[in-house]
Parts: sequence; structure tokens; C-alpha cells
Amino acid sequence: MKDRRVTTTPPLRICVLPGDGIGVEVIDATVPLLEKLAHGAPFAFAFSRHPAGALHFRATGDALPQATLEAARDADAILFGAMGWPAIRYGDGTEIAPQLDLRVALELYAGVRPARALPGIPLPLADPRARDIDLVVIRESTEGLFASRGRGEVIGDAEARDTMVITRRGSERIAEFAFRLAARRKRRGRPAASPASTRRTCSGRWRSSARSSTSVPARSRTSRRATTTSTRRRST
Repeated sequence: MKDRRVTTTPPLRICVLPGDGIGVEVIDATVPLLEKLAHGAPFAFAFSRHPAGALHFRATGDALPQATLEAARDADAILFGAMGWPAIRYGDGTEIAPQLDLRVALELYAGVRPARALPGIPLPLADPRARDIDLVVIRESTEGLFASRGRGEVIGDAEARDTMVITRRGSERIAEFAFRLAARRKRRGRPAASPASTRRTCSGRWRSSARSSTSVPARSRTSRRATTTSTRRRST
């Protein structure tokens, strides 16, 4: 007889944001998979769909309704499709990207991008060592040039400027997030990269903060989690 375990814990509340284009297709394929995954498992999902994106902006003038933002804030996780449409832009010509607004509002500062080889799946690399690829790239998702969004300067038709912003707080929390993840993975090698040759000032700030984070003893880093990681959610 199959194990028909029934969860007694509240279901995980998933805010579903299909968005635009292929995002809708991806979500329509993903939700049934997650529902099947939860069947007979000691957990359950409660999905709720909400509008946002370029097509919603064209229809209503609002790319990220307040109700959608609050639903995302209250959820245990966000299942995000894709947002944006080439022919739909704001009045200044910039792309409609509510996902960037979500990052700022919910402090979704850590972009976590795993890359690993899967058994039985053809690899794009011929080198046999490729079968051992197993790494995670962590990208800061709210600072740098993201911080200049909506604050750029256009000088006639001759010049445009954006300002890069790197803060100590932002650098330390992403570095410590990455090191905690690396410690859990128990794999060797924890490099930190930045374009130091072209962005010397901001890259210097980042590298200094990253180094100071790596020099903090593990016990001290653990005690500072509440102040350096303000949310359990992560952007995709």
C-alpha cells in the first residue's frame, strides 16, 4: 500500500506571478508538477495567482498592483514566471520590469543561480570534467546599477548617465549569505568576483566588505544573521 501521509502543518502559501509571454507557459507547466510533488508528502502548497507585468500595465496602467505586492509580501514564497514585453514601455522608453520593484520592496537581494551537471542529460561541454560541474553563483540584485533605476540623467541628445551604488551593508549581507551557503554545501572554493578593472571605486568597496566578511569567525557570523539577512525569500 502506498504511503498516503497527510500533513498537519499549514500549507505553504505560494504567490504565483505568471507575468508575460513564456512566463505564463512556464507557470502553467510548473504548478501541476508542484501539486504532484506534494501529493502524499508531509507538506502542501496553497497557490494564489496575481496580476503583474507589461501586459497588465498596457491594460490598466499599473505594472505591479498594490494588492499583488501585498500578496507577495505575505506569502511564504513567490513563484515567478517572466515579465516584460518588447513593444510595451514606460513613457521614457525604459523596460517594464516589476520584478525589480519586488526586489527593492521585499529586499530580495540574493540572486541564487545553481549550475550542475545532471546524470543522463547531454552536456554542452566536451571535456569529461564537465560531468562534475556543481556550483552556485550568488548575485547581488538590488545595488550596483540596479540602484540607479529611475534616477538616471539624460543631457540633451549627447549624453546619458547612471550612477552605480555599492554600500557596506549591501556588500556584507550578500557576502555572508554566500559564505553561509558555501559552508552548507561543504565544497571547496568560495571565490568573490567584481569588475575591478573598470569600476575601481565601487568594486573596491565590494571587495573590502567581502574580505571583512570572510575574516569574521563562523560563530560571530552566525550571531549576526538577523541583521545581515532580513528575509528568507530569494529572487530568481
